[in-house]
Amino acid sequence: MSQKRKSFKKSPCKIINSSRDSDESDDPTAKLLIKVKNMKQSFIGDYIGRELVKHECFPQYKDIVIVDKDEEIIPTLDEIYDVLHPQLATTWLGITRSTIDDEVQSYKLWVKLNGTPIGKHRFQLRAIKVNEFGIELKLKVMNEFEYSSLNSVWNDNSHSSFEFKDMSTYHNICEITKFSGVLIMSIITIAGNILWYCGDYSLKFTHELTKLIQVMTPIIFGILDFMSKCVGGFYWLIYMLWRGNSDPTPKYSYPAINPSPLAIMPAPSPSRRIYSMPKKDISNDRFNLLRSNGVRSTTNNGVTNKLYKKY
Repeated sequence: MSQKRKSFKKSPCKIINSSRDSDESDDPTAKLLIKVKNMKQSFIGDYIGRELVKHECFPQYKDIVIVDKDEEIIPTLDEIYDVLHPQLATTWLGITRSTIDDEVQSYKLWVKLNGTPIGKHRFQLRAIKVNEFGIELKLKVMNEFEYSSLNSVWNDNSHSSFEFKDMSTYHNICEITKFSGVLIMSIITIAGNILWYCGDYSLKFTHELTKLIQVMTPIIFGILDFMSKCVGGFYWLIYMLWRGNSDPTPKYSYPAINPSPLAIMPAPSPSRRIYSMPKKDISNDRFNLLRSNGVRSTTNNGVTNKLYKKY
């Protein structure tokens, strides 16, 4: 490998980068090189970074610039690839392309850039260097690409090409009218459906809420009554504990209803007592009958005595 590198350093590069002997030759490669040298066309490329080229005779780092298929320089790159690839198929090419269904999507240019930041830039193809190991494109960085400049150019072109009268045709007016009518009808239909749904939902919600209130009302009142009793009983307990026994209930003595019996007579039975009646409430006949017959009462010993009451 070291011998190859030494031979690579010592081997002279055959550069076809000028117009010398170009007029004397009809080689398509020479014509292509002259065309590239004289062109002043610029393009927008995306610099993505640097990679190592793993070639047997050409191991070195190269900067990769991707050119999109919509750029104006694509036909020139197609011509370069079609002309140089058959002639230098066994050597390394500094230009590759990606295709999908035989359609070119983008080109990769393997070049050398000094101090160029990663991103989109405006480049210019200055020359093509061809040697025994491959080809190398010479690019010049014009300036960093700005989206605002592209947008301003697009806006200028669109304003210059677009006019309102181009759209104000009978067909376009009819289509706009139809679209507006369909849009308005759709909005009205959607609004009606929304109102109907909201009304139906509100009625069902009110009905269920009424049932809930009817069921929950006695439960809520019961809970409130229970809480009031608990709170009232708690306060009453505090009051009774605070009051204590400072105010005892007075004791009243009631006079005996019956007069004390005579000493010669036994005490009347406690189970049966005779109460005197006022004279005015008893007629004379009844009074005389009671006086003549007397009142019978039973003592504790079971002896029947006649008690005479004087009124």
